[in-house]
Amino acid sequence: MNDTQVNRDRYVEAITKLLEKANLRKLRLIWIYVERMTRTN
Repeated sequence: MNDTQVNRDRYVEAITKLLEKANLRKLRLIWIYVERMTRTN
C-alpha cells in the first residue's frame, strides 16, 4: 500500500473509534445546529 492509503486507513480507524465513544444524540444536535448556521437563504 502507498502512504496515502495508509494515512486514509488510519484516519478512518480514528474516526470510527471516536464515533464508537460519541454520544450520537448530542452529535446530531450539533450537526443540525451547524447546518442551520451555514445555510444560506
